[in-house]
Amino acid sequence: MNSPSVFIGIGVRVGRRLSLCAVSPHGQILWSEACRPEELPQALHRVERRTATRNWALGIAAPRALLTEPRAWAWKNGAWAPGPRALRGRHCEVVLHAHGLSGPSWTPLETEAPAWMRTGLEAFRRGEDAASPGRVHEVCPAASMRQFARHAEIRTPYGKMFRKARNLTPRGRAELDAFQAAWTVAVYEAGHGCSAGGGDGLGSIVLPGRLQDPAALRYPDPVSAPGIAAAQPSAMR
Repeated sequence: MNSPSVFIGIGVRVGRRLSLCAVSPHGQILWSEACRPEELPQALHRVERRTATRNWALGIAAPRALLTEPRAWAWKNGAWAPGPRALRGRHCEVVLHAHGLSGPSWTPLETEAPAWMRTGLEAFRRGEDAASPGRVHEVCPAASMRQFARHAEIRTPYGKMFRKARNLTPRGRAELDAFQAAWTVAVYEAGHGCSAGGGDGLGSIVLPGRLQDPAALRYPDPVSAPGIAAAQPSAMR
């Protein structure tokens, strides 16, 4: 499979709206728009027409899966231990917290999920139907922004501008999330960063930088995936 030449990010707004942003491998914004989840296939087709390619990868700033039961394991004092019955959050989110990255929302049970998470799930379904296999990723913009601040080699001028933004409206926050998701996927697909989590079978989060603590990365009761999978060897730390 050829490397993608366009990277698309999705941020979730209130009211079942999505913000879409497409960037080049150099971080240039190629296309942006807003749509509803059911309109996402048409929006992706517009990106293809605008960029003259169907070779793209997608990053969505929302959880890929919800919990069907509370998490069984807790990360305490640098080690895994059986947790209380009411734990929320997936393995990928525990990994981000353990590494001091800006905390994502803890994924709740299916019966507790807010509307924006359900909108994100629909975006994943629509995106995966339209994308090539393995080209739809979950992104946590807050964690990506923390890593962008640490590594000059993976920043863009746009990212620097957005990090200085304050008092964003909900629409502006979703647009920022879309850009950060697109650029995170561009950096990850270029061979940097890593995919963290997945040991509980509920999806992983791609990051633009590497992580160093192997204990948090290995889930004690793995379901279908290792705790972390590096994109390609990289000197970034």
